[in-house]
Amino acid sequence: MKTSSLIVLAGVSFMASCGNGNNGTKTEDSVSNKEGQAMVTQPDTTLKTATVAVDQKTADFAIAAANAGMKEIELAKWEQEYGTRQDAKDFAGMMITDHTNAANELKRIASTKSLTLPNLVPDSERENMDKMKTKKQGKEVDKAYVNEMVDDHRKAVKLFEDAAKDVTDMDLKNFASQTLPVLQKHFDHIKAIKAKM
Repeated sequence: MKTSSLIVLAGVSFMASCGNGNNGTKTEDSVSNKEGQAMVTQPDTTLKTATVAVDQKTADFAIAAANAGMKEIELAKWEQEYGTRQDAKDFAGMMITDHTNAANELKRIASTKSLTLPNLVPDSERENMDKMKTKKQGKEVDKAYVNEMVDDHRKAVKLFEDAAKDVTDMDLKNFASQTLPVLQKHFDHIKAIKAKM
């Protein structure tokens, strides 16, 4: 009885140490490509997304861009429903169209990179957005929306400028470069609306 227990334990120990090919320590998942070379992918624990096949800076940009786009679309719909200024409502319509198009392109690129994008606005933004939505009525909606859009587009322009320079993946780098002029146009437009308020 003791001998068979020792054999089972030895077998389990051997399988544990040989099973992943790295002396029993597993820090990364690895797969082989067509040429048989190991391609390492690391789990993205900070962003709560699936494994990515791009570097962390590139993944961070894609996820931040997706989050920003979802926020823009949701707040634009809120402005269109509850706002009173036609220029702000028109801007909101442009946000829905342009950010939906950008989101679709980003999703298309992400699908080729094994990069899973978030499908909900992060909790940190959600709390702020919900506060904004519950406390504002009429002209207060316009003011809150326009101020938020000015701040958000200032951040978005910086995010995309940095990505256009620093992101290593060429598809996402091109996405950043091509989207940047649209964001700059949005930023200029919303600043002009704010100046009239």
